[in-house]
Amino acid sequence: MNDVLKRMAQAQKVFNTHDVGIECDGYYSGIGSDPKYFWKPASRPDRKPMVPTDEIIHATRETMEYICEEIGRRGGEIKYVHAHRQTSASRTSDPGSLIWKACGIWAQEKLGLSDGGKGAKWLTGNPIPEAWDPRYQGIKYR
Repeated sequence: MNDVLKRMAQAQKVFNTHDVGIECDGYYSGIGSDPKYFWKPASRPDRKPMVPTDEIIHATRETMEYICEEIGRRGGEIKYVHAHRQTSASRTSDPGSLIWKACGIWAQEKLGLSDGGKGAKWLTGNPIPEAWDPRYQGIKYR
């Protein structure tokens, strides 16, 4: 959407100075497609959670690969993959377990990225919960 050389403000203030942001179109529940974990604005009380399509997953993965390759080609290195929830206590469902499992964990396994780990002090929001990644046993979704 934006030129790779252009610096853009992102939704997550914590990462604005050093991260590349990716947004996946849609409305996703924090856990699966369960409406119990789905945020709805007051203006859209009937909004329902979506399930990410194969096309969104594929496009997100390709975008992540492209970003890592392009930054590397320019002499940099991408080391981390983060969920918006890791930047703010109010972003509990962002991006949702379905996208995190399909793209965030995939990026760790395929691209060698890290989510910062269980005790990352510089991540000021909510940690990755066990419902998103079984490696984080005991971390409850909130």
